[in-house]
Amino acid sequence: MKTFEFIETMEEKRLSYLDYGRVFVAYLVVFGHLLQEDNHIPRYYIYAFHMPFFFLVSGMLHKFNGKIQWEKYLRTIGVPMLFFNLFFFFIVNPFYFRFVYGDYPNETFWNTFVLCFPSLWEGLLGTGNLPSGVTWFLLVLLWCKLLQDVVFCNKKVGWTIFAFLFVVTIGLHITFLWIRNAMMVFPFYYVGCKYKDLIRKMVFQSNALVYALICLLLLIGLVLLNGRASVCTVGFGDKTVPFILRVCLFYMAAFIGSLMMLFVSTRFENNRAVVFLAKSLITILGMQAIFCDPYRELCEEGHYEIMIPLAFVILIACSCIHWLITKYAPFLLGKTN
Repeated sequence: MKTFEFIETMEEKRLSYLDYGRVFVAYLVVFGHLLQEDNHIPRYYIYAFHMPFFFLVSGMLHKFNGKIQWEKYLRTIGVPMLFFNLFFFFIVNPFYFRFVYGDYPNETFWNTFVLCFPSLWEGLLGTGNLPSGVTWFLLVLLWCKLLQDVVFCNKKVGWTIFAFLFVVTIGLHITFLWIRNAMMVFPFYYVGCKYKDLIRKMVFQSNALVYALICLLLLIGLVLLNGRASVCTVGFGDKTVPFILRVCLFYMAAFIGSLMMLFVSTRFENNRAVVFLAKSLITILGMQAIFCDPYRELCEEGHYEIMIPLAFVILIACSCIHWLITKYAPFLLGKTN
């Protein structure tokens, strides 16, 4: 028993840098969503790597047990995604559409609820936001996990499926069920899964902060060359350069930005609060719009002195919601105990 506990403790310490990285980038996600305008300069740099980082780390944490684990993924990803979106669809969005966004101020709750249906359908098709905005990330993660297991089972079949879907969905702008977004980020998931040991050795350096600074400078240069990228809209960049060059610049910037965050994260020791926040990530992504949307709609633009601490407060609030759900209704997050 002591040996098992020691191994478990060592494993937590070994993976603590991934917890720090996820918390740091989750903070950037929330901060980015507090920005009222889409063309804020901070968004250019946050969006260059924040979603690819999550898929890279998710790949590093991927565990293959010899078969395609579709039942597990539907439970641990599909169930919470369904919960978050139904919660927003039935409760949050009708209220927000009337009182926060001001779209239907004179409608009843029921009429506003009915008017939400087109947005739900657009979210499923991938042509608009889901009721709980950034939960598209969970659907994309589900596709990545399934495809990674297919690659493990049969590499030729897996990569054939990826190549076909990448060309068809991205080339023809097919948005159905966010599959093209999954094809955009699957290379990060695969690299994280395949080369996690190499990445770990690479980022654990005595002068990791120096390497992080170098990565930051490279990231700034690449973003200046490529412009604003977005996994949500499958935008590889907005500069007037050939498409293939934008694709290359996007992947370079995303990998370099992800390594930058991992270099920084290795400088911190294991911390239970950070571990808890990292474990709350699914709820942070699923619920943060409750707090971000009213601020973005109702408050004046550009108050960084408010947004910087507010993003942290939102992280804590969402983690508290996660604790409540885990304690009293864990099945809503796909947990079996």
